[in-house]
This record gives sequence, structure tokens and C-alpha cells, in this order.
Amino acid sequence: MTRFFKKLFRTSQGVQLTPTQGERAKTVYEKELTLDPSYAPVIELPKSYRPQEEYQSRWPEGFWEHMNKGVSYYKRGWYDKAKEEFLHARSLKNDYDGLNTQLLRAYRKLYQKAADKKRWRDAYKVLLELFETLPIELTDTDRRQYKRVVEEIQKTETDFTSHIVELEGQSKTKNKAPVAEIEENGQVTLKIYMHSDSWVRPKGEKLIKWYDLSLTSAGVVCWRPVYDRSQGRYKSCQFRLIKGQVDLATVIEIPFALYRCKISGNGDRFIGYSDDLELILCTLQGEKIAERSIRREAENSKYYIRCVDLSADGKHTLFTASTRAYWM
Repeated sequence: MTRFFKKLFRTSQGVQLTPTQGERAKTVYEKELTLDPSYAPVIELPKSYRPQEEYQSRWPEGFWEHMNKGVSYYKRGWYDKAKEEFLHARSLKNDYDGLNTQLLRAYRKLYQKAADKKRWRDAYKVLLELFETLPIELTDTDRRQYKRVVEEIQKTETDFTSHIVELEGQSKTKNKAPVAEIEENGQVTLKIYMHSDSWVRPKGEKLIKWYDLSLTSAGVVCWRPVYDRSQGRYKSCQFRLIKGQVDLATVIEIPFALYRCKISGNGDRFIGYSDDLELILCTLQGEKIAERSIRREAENSKYYIRCVDLSADGKHTLFTASTRAYWM
């Protein structure tokens, strides 16, 4: 890696590098660099392979077989079979959040189905198993259903007794003593308190996921692709610029979709490439500075691109394919 950056530095000093395949690589000294890989200095990157003996799978043998069967059964509405497959998978690995979520859904379908048919004893049995298997994943929704089922059973069985389950709700407790303190020159300058709050997201509200949170001189910038359901594809990107306060964030929408991008250090421009392998240099206001196809360099696959990076001033970019790096 050190040798790689030395070559890039020599390139910027005027040293010509090895030509590309069948073409002469032109290094521009007096002219301004352009967004064109065919004229860019090229560094050959050796292929690297991970020794097979060093690789250890984090998934036990047979885990995904049970997991996939459970998902298949769940989609077909066979929730009892799905639960059994998920329990088999959990016996092999019990710290996978995706599995616990699927198992929780299966339990909920089972006790809800029994409650709809007024089979309260069956619903009670499923809820007890759920409380024992997934105590951490439980929510107040499950606790309310448990209390409802117990009340229905007690209507016909007056001597029926069960465990008392209380709703947790929102916790508004705050530690009186700080959990950490930061000292400077022997004096405490900052105290950190732990505040527990089991906030519940409003029903119907979906989480918006932003990518590549970057701290720039203009503020904090992040971005996300916007999916168009009517066309069945990503059609644009949104950039979010935060200056000081989150409530004063500015959202800017760019009318083209990107698969991956990099924001400059001063926060005024970005570079990225799309699914159809168009490399685009653009301002944060949506004005294109340069655009170039990198289909040949990426060997016609976006997954062969290792990274695309942008210098702090936004004037140079480093684009790396599977075995080559281009400095533009």
C-alpha cells in the first residue's frame, strides 16, 4: 500500500507510469486533469486471496438450512412448522437478531390465530413458550395479549391462576450520579449521565436510513437513494446537510440515482457511480461538473469497483477497479 501511494505521488510530480492495455497511458502535466480513465495514470493492483485455512465461518453447519426452511414455511402460512425450524436454527446459534425476529413473528402469528378462534388455552400455551424463549424481544404488545388471554380464561375458569405481567411503558428514570467524567488539568469539565428511555416509534412511521455520514467544513452531510415504486427502480438521491442543529437540516434531491458516492471535505461536491456504471462528479446543488462511462474499466460490473474517493478540495479522484487504480 505504501508503494502504491508513492507511485501516485511520483505521478503528480511528472513521472509517467506503465501504459494501459493496448493503449498508451497519458499523464497530463500542463493541462487540467479530466474525468477520463483512459487518460488517467494507472497503477496495477495485484490480486489478493485469503488463505482457505484462515477462514472460519460464523454460521454453524445446518443453520441456514433450518433458517431458510422456516422462512419458506412462514411465507406459506405454516407458522407451527416455521417455529420448529427457527428453534432448530436457534439451537445452533442463538445470538442472530434476524433469527430472533423471525421466531418472534411466528410466535405472534400462532397466539393470534388461536385467540381469533377463541382457543384461549392454546394461545396461553404459546405465550408462555414465547416468554420463556425470547424474554428480551418481548414488547408491551405481547404483554397486553397475555393479560387479555388470561382474562378470557378466567371467565370460564374462576380458579385459574397465572403469573402477573406488568406493562413496562416508557421509562423516565435518570441516574443522579454521572456514569463517566472527563477531566482536564485535574478538573472535571464534562459529566455524562445515562438516560433510559424506551421510546416507541409511532405506528406507520418508517425509519429513513442515511448513508456515509461525513463531517465536512460545511457541516455534516449524508445521502440516501430514493426508490420509485411506480417504475420499480431507484430514480434519484437525497443529500442531507446539517449545520449545527438537526432541526435546521437541509435536504437536497439530485435527479439521478447513485450506487455509491463520496463527499468532498469542504462539502460542496461529490463523486459517485450509478448502476449503469456512469461516473459522475457533481456539486451538492445538482450541477454536473463531469460525467464518464467506466463500464470497460469496471469490467461491466459495479461489484468489481473497490472504491471511489475524492480529495478534500474536490479536484482529484481515486477510482479503483478489481486490479487497477486510476488517479484523475
